[in-house]
Amino acid sequence: MGTMAYALKVFENESIVAYEYGNSPEIGAAGTFVVSKMDTKDWHVFTTSDRRREAEVTYMKLLRLLSETGEWRKGVGYNS
Repeated sequence: MGTMAYALKVFENESIVAYEYGNSPEIGAAGTFVVSKMDTKDWHVFTTSDRRREAEVTYMKLLRLLSETGEWRKGVGYNS
């Protein structure tokens, strides 16, 4: 079974960046994850659902894009 996910940036400052994530923007967010800009391995998921996989796959894709462009994207989609 494949995974479909999205993440949209909702906040950014010099220390952190935060994204809402879920299966589809039309359905609404499943939760929020926050990443430290000082140590991108330091990230936390805030959710009331069990859909943490969407956070993980979009976080990993955002890190890959960050390494390629040097910028935190406004949004990202994932489909496997």
